[in-house]
Amino acid sequence: MAAAFELVGGLIGLIIAGTAIVRGASVIGSKLGLPPLVIGLTIVAAGTSAPELAVVWRAADQGDAELALGSVVGSNIANVLLVLGIVATISAINVSRQAVQLDAPVMIGASLLTMLLGADGEIQQTDGFILVTCLATYITTTILVARRAAARGVVSTVATTDATAESMPVRVGADAAVDPPPTDEASTLRSRLESLADTFVGAVVVFAVGAVGVAISAQFVVSGAESLALSWGIPELVVGLTVLAIGTSAPEIATSVIAAIRGSADVALGNAIGSNVFNLLFVLGLVSATHSDLPVDSALQTLNLPVMFGAAVLALPYAITRLQIERIEGIMFLVIYSAYTLYLVLDGLEHRWSEEVGITSLVVITPLSLGVIVTAMLRHRRRPAT
Repeated sequence: MAAAFELVGGLIGLIIAGTAIVRGASVIGSKLGLPPLVIGLTIVAAGTSAPELAVVWRAADQGDAELALGSVVGSNIANVLLVLGIVATISAINVSRQAVQLDAPVMIGASLLTMLLGADGEIQQTDGFILVTCLATYITTTILVARRAAARGVVSTVATTDATAESMPVRVGADAAVDPPPTDEASTLRSRLESLADTFVGAVVVFAVGAVGVAISAQFVVSGAESLALSWGIPELVVGLTVLAIGTSAPEIATSVIAAIRGSADVALGNAIGSNVFNLLFVLGLVSATHSDLPVDSALQTLNLPVMFGAAVLALPYAITRLQIERIEGIMFLVIYSAYTLYLVLDGLEHRWSEEVGITSLVVITPLSLGVIVTAMLRHRRRPAT
């Protein structure tokens, strides 16, 4: 029980501290005169990946390669199957061509590259430098494409990070248009704090506090995950692929659901793609480039990395054809994710039903779900986007 509290408390701390990093970094970039596009693609994107980076870095420092790699791979799987599945069941997700015409192929390419780099049984330091180089190329290309679009008078909608939704005030229900009237003292205090945070010095302080908070929270998360794996008797890889993956995907889940409730479900696909690209090229790239070679478990090679690649490919048809992700497709995403997660847990526990669940998932659930998705894609074409 103590391990669970330690893990949950650490995850909550990561979310809060990560939000502080994004806010502080955004203001710092703005005060330094950086263009909003550059801020979004570098400072904000890196800030939003700070919780994942802190957890993976801490796990790698302690020699827990399974926990580190499991967290990255599991988070990428959850971002597509779990996050998009939940959002699509709330509201159909419209797909903007400009938001994903570059990013979806990059996500698939990064997933395939990671799978190939790990095929020899380890992610080497040179592999990390390759991933970071790909990230620099991706950011440069995206900025150039956006500038050319702006020069032609075309509004560029670069794939948003989850910081976009986090920066929006949340209003739900009958009072959606009206904030509760604060007391004079509360209003004054809040105004002063916001004004202070918007100054350069205040932003530096907020960023520093967030960075310290992320580092401390990551320590609790990794320690709690290790204790949980020990007490449950399951491999750390499974904990990373499930508990840590869902926990570090919590910001994406929350912000995407909020956006869907507010009628902006289309940002969910951009959030998922952008997060997956940075998880692989920035988080895994930076950690592997600065640590000794990370061993890749055989289960990652034969099951989890291919599932991650398959989930990435599953998003491509929507990016190319600009179809909506309808509710039935969202449900099928969740069915596939649930079957995958159930198998991981049962196999980790060495349960006698694990083999039956794995065969059923492979032979029945996944093909049936993919069949429903393909049928829905053929039947539900969206109107041309404006």
